[in-house]
Amino acid sequence: MVQTTSTGTAPQVSGEYLQAIIDGLEDELLVIDCSFRIVHANRAVLKRHGKKLEDVIGQYCYNISHGSPESCHLPYHECPITRVRETGKTSRATHLHIYTNGGEQKECYVDIIASPVFDKAGKVAFVVELMRDVTEAKLLDIENARLQQKAESDDRVRSELLNQVFTIQEDERRRIARELHDDTCQSFAGIAASLQAIITTLPETEAGLKTRLKSLQTVSLKSMDEMRRLIYELRPSILDDFGLVAALRYLIDQEMKRTGIRVRLKVTGAEKRLPKLESTIFRVAQEAINNIIRHADASKAVISLSFKKNAIHVRITDDGRGFDVKEALGAKDRPRGLGLLGMRERVSLVNGSLIIRSEPGEGAEIAIEIPLEAKTV
Repeated sequence: MVQTTSTGTAPQVSGEYLQAIIDGLEDELLVIDCSFRIVHANRAVLKRHGKKLEDVIGQYCYNISHGSPESCHLPYHECPITRVRETGKTSRATHLHIYTNGGEQKECYVDIIASPVFDKAGKVAFVVELMRDVTEAKLLDIENARLQQKAESDDRVRSELLNQVFTIQEDERRRIARELHDDTCQSFAGIAASLQAIITTLPETEAGLKTRLKSLQTVSLKSMDEMRRLIYELRPSILDDFGLVAALRYLIDQEMKRTGIRVRLKVTGAEKRLPKLESTIFRVAQEAINNIIRHADASKAVISLSFKKNAIHVRITDDGRGFDVKEALGAKDRPRGLGLLGMRERVSLVNGSLIIRSEPGEGAEIAIEIPLEAKTV
């Protein structure tokens, strides 16, 4: 109970009342001497371990808390009592306690706050440990960490698979383009040459036949031009032979010339070959140009390449009708949505970033930054 002095000074707290306060704590409380023996414990400690006070007093704290024959030590747990004795300051730690209650082995995680109690000489005489059960929160943290690790592992596998898909795709594009060039284009060229030879040998009296043969020759030459354009879209040889800037100039010239859209290519910095990145950047730019042609209704566009020391920056803008970015990215069943997602996937595989900015009626901008140490197909 609380005793009040007649002079009105601070009340004196009896040992019984102080014990009632300590036992009223939901957290566990231990008082431990410098030899690691328990000199006091509150009711919460006794309840968790299923013991009486006389069974705890005088026992080593690590025997009761951990069921261990030795004190806490690294790499398992840092002993907060040792820390308090060495520094004279409060120490915090989280421990896994393994103990037995009623013959059943149990585990719990506890947050420990260990505080010093000093003697008259100013030395640490006892350590008070206040322990709170955080098992539920700790297990949730462990599960979240496991799920995060699994998600990162799944993402790595997904990235590897995507990288393989893009590699196989580029290899197949290159093979088909080579076969079309070596076989189909040569066949069209041969047909056109043969028709010309026939036209030359026909007499002037066969004017009508000559006209029809010239018409066939024109069709074969147009087909050959279309085949060359298809070959370029599959795998432009200029990209392998002369690099990214030359390939983009050719792409702009070929694609935009037939649409009437004015496109300007701006290159800053020291231009250099990027064999591991050129295919990725070219494919992203190609998709962006296709989107401008198909959807933007633009009159002009700008493609900017900036070669930096540690990165390459690409910026593609147009003055077209613009679009809702969130809606477009969410429309996975539409060509534009799939195209934008494909661009993002390609850039992410080389540890790059891609930002799409657009509003209806405000044109569009695609900004890309790729570190030069990145790898791609």
